[in-house]
Amino acid sequence: IIILFIIGLGGAHVNTANWNDFFPFGLPGVFKGAGLVFFSYIGFDSVTTLAGEVKNPKRDLPIGIVGTLGITTILYIGVALVVTGMVPYNHLDPDSPLSDAFVKVNIHWAAAVIAAGSVTTLTATTLASLLGQPRIFFQMAVDGLLWRPFAKLNKAQVPVFGTVITGLFSGVLALVLDLGDLANMISIGTLMAFSVVCGGVIILRYKEKSHTRSTNFHEGRQEHETINGPQEGEIKGHSYFSCSEGLARILVSFVPWMVIYFTMFSIAFALSFRISTSLWVKIVCIIPLLLIYLMLQILRPKDIPESFKCPLVPLIPLLGILINVYLIVQLPVDSIYRVLVWSLIGFLIYFGYGIRNSKLNKYEEEVIQ
Repeated sequence: IIILFIIGLGGAHVNTANWNDFFPFGLPGVFKGAGLVFFSYIGFDSVTTLAGEVKNPKRDLPIGIVGTLGITTILYIGVALVVTGMVPYNHLDPDSPLSDAFVKVNIHWAAAVIAAGSVTTLTATTLASLLGQPRIFFQMAVDGLLWRPFAKLNKAQVPVFGTVITGLFSGVLALVLDLGDLANMISIGTLMAFSVVCGGVIILRYKEKSHTRSTNFHEGRQEHETINGPQEGEIKGHSYFSCSEGLARILVSFVPWMVIYFTMFSIAFALSFRISTSLWVKIVCIIPLLLIYLMLQILRPKDIPESFKCPLVPLIPLLGILINVYLIVQLPVDSIYRVLVWSLIGFLIYFGYGIRNSKLNKYEEEVIQ
């Protein structure tokens, strides 16, 4: 409502002359700004955490995610155009640009409404995150990646333990961190998570086709039985090509390393822009990226979902990794250090507990045996 209020009322006070210097800092400035405000997109991924609470996830989740992302993007673009059209960008207060724009055009009552609405919106965003995060902990605990208390539900099917832990940690972080530093950490964490998703899409597409069917739904847990290998009517050993099963397994095992190498060279490529290196350094960094893309393109993905799916794999996921890494590198270094420490804690939890208790890991060991 506040965003529509800004667009509707502010649109009547737009002076198009303020847009003459539309890209004052060029394309690098656009990417740096995108990295700083990326935390604004943290809300729509909460839709994915509610997969167990919709009737038809295969149909409803894609509509919800794409629809939410599209509407949010249009509204954000509308607000940016209106505010910078009302007042030149360099005359806005960086701490409260929305309300300050209306102050500059002498609409003080609207500025007060926007300031109050910003507080309520921030609260609503926090509640949305508190709704989704416990369910992520719940699903991870069900899969064996977190401790069992996170997988417990009360009579109302609510993960109480995960909700309490999420609330406590959120309160502590809000108490000890500056809002700007917290926003940068959230942006970096979100970009890292999206990069992992992009890499996961590639790895799953190039794995030997697996068949998953739902077996039962009990106390909020949906269990799946995954059957790897050939099914009735399929050719044994079918993978990337019509090749031997041994060669297929070798190719499958190498794809994750391709994703890792692509991420490492993406970091080097992004750093070459931040530290202003020569053109030859950029070319040396981009050649391995092109080679990895060509190798994946030659292999051709085989495990293609029948429902909603990412198009143009591996091109779009690889571009996603490259752009996300570039945005991360443009953010303040101190925020990157904080996220690295936070990620180290996550690695300790995973390698100390999760990898040894993962149900998927145990299942694959049983299949191999």
